[in-house]
Amino acid sequence: MLGQWLWFAAFAVMLVIFIAGHMQAKGKHNEIISQADPSNKLTSCLPFALHLTGKFQRTLDTHPIFVSLRQAIFQLYGPQAFYVRYRLFVGEVMLIAYIGTMTALLLPAITDGSPVNFAGALMLVLILPLVKSKEMINKSVQKQQDIQMELPELLSKLSLLVQAGETVQKALSICVQRKGEHLSHPLYIELNRMLKDVQNGYSFAQALEQFSKRCAVQEAAMFTTTILMNQKRGGSSFVLAMEDLGRQLWDKRKSVARKRGEEASTKLIFPMMLMFLVVLAVVGGPALMMMG
Repeated sequence: MLGQWLWFAAFAVMLVIFIAGHMQAKGKHNEIISQADPSNKLTSCLPFALHLTGKFQRTLDTHPIFVSLRQAIFQLYGPQAFYVRYRLFVGEVMLIAYIGTMTALLLPAITDGSPVNFAGALMLVLILPLVKSKEMINKSVQKQQDIQMELPELLSKLSLLVQAGETVQKALSICVQRKGEHLSHPLYIELNRMLKDVQNGYSFAQALEQFSKRCAVQEAAMFTTTILMNQKRGGSSFVLAMEDLGRQLWDKRKSVARKRGEEASTKLIFPMMLMFLVVLAVVGGPALMMMG
């Protein structure tokens, strides 16, 4: 009984810290929280998490262990929204870990007070942030591969339109417009944003450079550099440069497609093993019963 009260006391202390910290931080991080997903149920509790992570934010911004995560968020949201999104993600992970730890303390308090229950729940708490980080990195890789897969096709259309007499900017605008309502591909989302930047007063070169930074993919940087270097020349030299880049991008697309195929075949191994066990049970079960 005493053990249960100790667990409950630890839970109560963490709850008091959470409430006091939330009240203290309320209203201090509105600029960051305004960019969070309003449908997320954890958004209302983010002030406490942002206040908590703010105490060691410099370490989170520079520690090598978070490099992959920072790169993934930069890849997904671009340089302008990167830092805010990074702080929101770290705050959400911290909030999940804090609430999970409180739950882990409450579990032995309402059961038999066994440390085993706390240890089991705490293991799950440690796994959840890793799962969310891995999910973010996977989204980044998915976006990168989508851009690598689509760029060769865009380049082919662009070359044909330029040969037909269109300017590079007009050709890019036509490629985006033809997507119509299906403008959900990350490459065309960034291209559409680039064209809006041009309409808002940016030069075409500045908008292209911003497009390259938002994509954060080597192939997009090559695409931007080739256009900027050859658009003023025009004519056959521009088309030849596009064709040469196109061959490189098509080779990259083949390697990405091959990699995706290997990943798909790897994911099928576990379901195939389950199917094998089911078939083995269906076929071998009656035989074992007859032998018995």
